[in-house]
Amino acid sequence: MAFRSSMQFKKAIVKYGLVTHRHILFPKDEKKGVRAICSWKGCNWLIHGSKTNMSEWFKVIKFVDDHSCPPRRDNKLVTSRRIADKYFNEIKDNPTWKVELIKKAVLRDMLCDVSLSKCKRAKAPVLQEALDSTKGEYSKVYDYQMELLRSNPGSSVIVTLNPEIVDKKVFQRFYVCFDACRKGFLAGCRRVIGLDGCFFKGATNGELLCAIGREVNNKMHPVAWALVEKETYDSWYWFLGLLQRDLNINCGGEGWVLISDQQKGLSKAVFELVPSANHRMCARHIYANRRKKHIGQKLQRKSWECAKSSCRVLFNYNKAKLAQGTPQGAKDMVSTSPEHWSRAFFKLGSNCDSVDNNMCESFNNSVMDSRFLPVISMN
Repeated sequence: MAFRSSMQFKKAIVKYGLVTHRHILFPKDEKKGVRAICSWKGCNWLIHGSKTNMSEWFKVIKFVDDHSCPPRRDNKLVTSRRIADKYFNEIKDNPTWKVELIKKAVLRDMLCDVSLSKCKRAKAPVLQEALDSTKGEYSKVYDYQMELLRSNPGSSVIVTLNPEIVDKKVFQRFYVCFDACRKGFLAGCRRVIGLDGCFFKGATNGELLCAIGREVNNKMHPVAWALVEKETYDSWYWFLGLLQRDLNINCGGEGWVLISDQQKGLSKAVFELVPSANHRMCARHIYANRRKKHIGQKLQRKSWECAKSSCRVLFNYNKAKLAQGTPQGAKDMVSTSPEHWSRAFFKLGSNCDSVDNNMCESFNNSVMDSRFLPVISMN
């Protein structure tokens, strides 16, 4: 066999080692000559190739095809770079592919038991390469804003810059409320809005804030969303102010229901902008915070009974049952005012008796892949 160069010859040997599941060493690796042996002690397999005076081709001089070793599951030829090359398209198309599943795929396809850290190192450059292909999007954000306004008349698309950096234009926030989503919500949805925020998953830092409505069939209806630098009182106040304007929510927010997950700064923003709105907090998140101190399936069931009590008499009864099992748990439960998370304290005619914020959780899960992308590709 003849090869164009020592590099091509070495690649062929590495490919052979990956296919046969053998670890091959290169005691001699030079431009004019390459010698490879099996790493297993006592195995006679070897191959030697070099250039000759008669030709410029790189030829095989000696080849002993005699393997006396078993297939290796600790094959060191299976590097993170070779894992990335083999599964490049799979990782790029599915950025949420867990490293545990990548490890199983390597064991199944390459018969090699690799570590989780090696799978992480293999996944990182693929995601970085995918992100690098979208560089320059933040410089086109104003063009994207104008295109959205042109193709969606009546929509609200707001872009703000970082006011702390004066000498440069640095992107800070991006708000979108399509006119079709707004009209659909006002025409056919209850006046119930779920508010939530989630982190970006890629190399870009920031958070995605969303406002999700509830259809007549109890399905989610996206109303508005925003990309912000972090989840704070200032960012929530900015987002809620724009949402209040687009949905024509009155100054007090009377007759509206807002459901959230105890985000930082959100309660203060709601109190200042729409103090008369019924602000609820997800009972599941409240219990998750208490679960750190009070563990047990019975406690969880009794907590949900308190949250879903239909009247205050039933709430007090379920609370007493909870106090019998864990007095401190009952005390911690009411540390967050039950007006925010128990159905017994909801106002009559509030259009919804939900005590959780699962609509927003479902939305965050549905846009998981998009959260790996920068501003334009994400929207």
